[in-house]
Amino acid sequence: MTLTDTAIRATKPGGKDAKLSDGGGLFLLVKATEGRWWRLSYRHGGKQKTLSMGVYPDIGLKDARERRESAKKLLAQGIDPGEDRKVKKGEAAKRKASTSEAVARDWFERWQDGKADPGKAWARLETYVFPWPGATPVGEITPVMVLTGLREHVEAVGKLDTLRKAKSYLSQIMRHAVQQGLEARDPCPDLRGAFKKGTVKHFAAITAPLEVGKLLRDIDGYVAIQTEVG
Repeated sequence: MTLTDTAIRATKPGGKDAKLSDGGGLFLLVKATEGRWWRLSYRHGGKQKTLSMGVYPDIGLKDARERRESAKKLLAQGIDPGEDRKVKKGEAAKRKASTSEAVARDWFERWQDGKADPGKAWARLETYVFPWPGATPVGEITPVMVLTGLREHVEAVGKLDTLRKAKSYLSQIMRHAVQQGLEARDPCPDLRGAFKKGTVKHFAAITAPLEVGKLLRDIDGYVAIQTEVG
């Protein structure tokens, strides 16, 4: 006999746990301490197993049945649905740990030691880099992605000095990813000459005799000090 939403709602927690079967191994475990949990009973490799299918009413009867059918398809292929779930969870966790932002945080923790103002570097990353590849695994970051991201988010607003620094940070982050054993490569060397160059500031040359003399004396004094120290 299959379940109905009416029957589920009408079943109240009693003095002990109760099982409401829907067939095909799917049942709703009604806990005596309240709480209703979908479970799937199945056999794989000669062993009887139970798989959690979610909590009612967050997972309704229709959704629970769809999950049962998905599990049965895996079993038909010789795949243990419980083990398949563990593998997918592990892959999801690995993917999350290998995103450019996650790797950047790990890099930054090591890089910031001894830096005068590391917060400024982090602010640049948060503002100009993380918005475009932040959730992308480092192994999927390509030169074209970096080129497009830096052009649209940094070069387009005229932050050419920031672009240079952001590109340098990103390059270090990608190299850090490689050093941590992640599947990645630094795409930044492929982008040499791809961006606009900032305006070079030229300072007025010292031509007045008195100023030239002072400059030479300062240089001599500096050299003498360096010689004594050496």
